[in-house]
Amino acid sequence: MATGRFAQVMHTLCEDLLIGAYAGGTMMCSVDEAALASLMAEVDAPALQRTVLRLASAAAAADRHLAEAEAVVMAAARKHWRIDDQPTSNGVPLPALQAA
Repeated sequence: MATGRFAQVMHTLCEDLLIGAYAGGTMMCSVDEAALASLMAEVDAPALQRTVLRLASAAAAADRHLAEAEAVVMAAARKHWRIDDQPTSNGVPLPALQAA
């Protein structure tokens, strides 16, 4: 991914999620596995994948509550990037992946 492009991709994703949330009542209603896989494919460097997952974990744990949508996104990232360890942030464990 070109430098600076990730922020643009995330901004567009957030806009799409907000539009979907307004129509469907939840931000995750319009995000399916294919959409998550497409987003995860944007980060293809293993070191960056671990950094993104670590930062996402910290952001999700900031309020000491792991929301269902946060858990779904982080589980998809671990599955797509084949990261099997169970990172935690601020003592909040991320959900285990279920076998496919």
